[in-house]
Amino acid sequence: MLIKKRLFFLHSTILRLRASRMKVNVLKIDKMKLVKIGKWLTLLMIISAVILIAGYFLYSKRSAVEQRTSNKVYPDDPTEKDEILRVVHLDLKGAPPKMSYLIDLIPKLIRTGVNGLLIEYEDMFPYSGILENVTSKTPYSALDVERFVRYCYEQGIEVIPLIQTFAHMEHILKLPDFSFLREDYHDPRVICPSNVRTMAVIKEMIHQIKMMHPHSRKIHIGCDEVTTINVCSLCAKQYRSNWNTFHTHVKQVASFIKKTYNNQIKVLIWDDMLRFRDYDMIKHTELQDYVDIVIWDYTALLEEPIRNMIWNKYTSIFPRIWVAGAFKGADGAKSMLPKMETRYKNHKSWMEFLKSKSSSTKIIGFISTGWSRYDHFASLCELLPASIPSLILNTLKITEALSHSSFHDIEKEYNDLLQCYLPNVNKNNAKAAPVSRFKVYDILHSWSHVDKCFFREARLISSIANLTQIQDKIDNLYDVLYEKSGWIDEYHLKSNMMNTKIVAQHFHDNSFKETSLSFYNIYGILKKELLRYYNANTVEEWLGTYVEPFSRKLETLKRVLDKTATTFVWQRRDP
Repeated sequence: MLIKKRLFFLHSTILRLRASRMKVNVLKIDKMKLVKIGKWLTLLMIISAVILIAGYFLYSKRSAVEQRTSNKVYPDDPTEKDEILRVVHLDLKGAPPKMSYLIDLIPKLIRTGVNGLLIEYEDMFPYSGILENVTSKTPYSALDVERFVRYCYEQGIEVIPLIQTFAHMEHILKLPDFSFLREDYHDPRVICPSNVRTMAVIKEMIHQIKMMHPHSRKIHIGCDEVTTINVCSLCAKQYRSNWNTFHTHVKQVASFIKKTYNNQIKVLIWDDMLRFRDYDMIKHTELQDYVDIVIWDYTALLEEPIRNMIWNKYTSIFPRIWVAGAFKGADGAKSMLPKMETRYKNHKSWMEFLKSKSSSTKIIGFISTGWSRYDHFASLCELLPASIPSLILNTLKITEALSHSSFHDIEKEYNDLLQCYLPNVNKNNAKAAPVSRFKVYDILHSWSHVDKCFFREARLISSIANLTQIQDKIDNLYDVLYEKSGWIDEYHLKSNMMNTKIVAQHFHDNSFKETSLSFYNIYGILKKELLRYYNANTVEEWLGTYVEPFSRKLETLKRVLDKTATTFVWQRRDP
């Protein structure tokens, strides 16, 4: 019995020892699991923190403009006070000035009475996300745009973005990523309104641009010169007329803007696609409920249809109308300087026409356009700094006609703003003050008056004016010496069969050396001046378009002249 009790005690002791060991092992296992779990939790916390920080950074960057301008009070809308907006169009495609220059230009525009800007960024806007590749390789930064827009608001300038949404969309449709949206695959100008992806792209463009213009009350959606319509298979399946396809897309874009921004945004379009449509066709579309039209005419004397038939039709349909002239970009796709007389007459004609018309239609604003190219692929035309005299003179003219506080003396304002001073012609009194006045006639008919002005862009304009004269001389030299003289051509050079004495005399008589020296002197000045306003890429393009072709002509003529100094004997002529 005693043995059994002892055996039982020993067995129970062994069991207790085993149980205690198992508990220890379980505790060890639990501790190891806890360590592993702790490590995973720490890693997850670090990852979560990184995601939160990155998200905060991206949100801050995206909404920087909204956060910084949310407490700004937007200046009063002049149109609410029955005052017509006086707007200058800045076309930034292809020749975007440095942002510092644009900011410096604003006070001068304000002095002329300008109270609005229509800005067409095209590929210079800092798009992101799916539109990141739409931007040029050197776009404005988000901070540049924010700084400029905020400065304009602070100065009482309303900024109206111009976003192309139908035609003139080469900057997007040229790209492989968006080529499938073209109406005609071989033409990157017009987007297909029937493609389901089209509105997604347009909405994203509008969203990103509007985000950086949080207080803009108007958006221009282009819709001019829609040259290709109902061509693609998707549009053909809709069985709609060209007109139906056009106005349906316009209303779709305008509806999106109005609904997204609570009907607080006025939508503008150019008028040319409506000009030759019947009254009933336009009226029945109810376009007047969606958009304001901008009637544009850049001719010296407004075209007859604009003056009568088209104007009467529009004013009986649209309650709100804008009109537009041009201070530059309307005198030829390769014009270096605006034709001052034509540009002035264009604005003057518009002002006289508006004054003669009295109707219930409300004229909302006048836009003085300043195109930089005729389209995305075209050559650069007149640069903004080279067009300052035209811009100043014509905005003064607009303000004189349309503002409640009009100027009494445009000539005086122009001379004061551009710091123009006529030389003293009083021979009896050398110390007499110069007459600070150029007449409008002098301003319109000669660029030489700029030589006596001291505004920032004067040297650039004088240099371009001189370049045009030297170009004419080079063309004449090349024409006379190389193509029409009968003594020099490619065959003569190749075969070395020319009378070098006669050829050298032709060069001397036509002042070749003097012309060459003047040309290369202007070349250096222009390059230096252009770099004050533009980046190196724009300067290279402008010089490549307007200067280097003439440099090549001079180099060809120089080869001929060099031959005359080294050739004194000739070989027999081949039969």
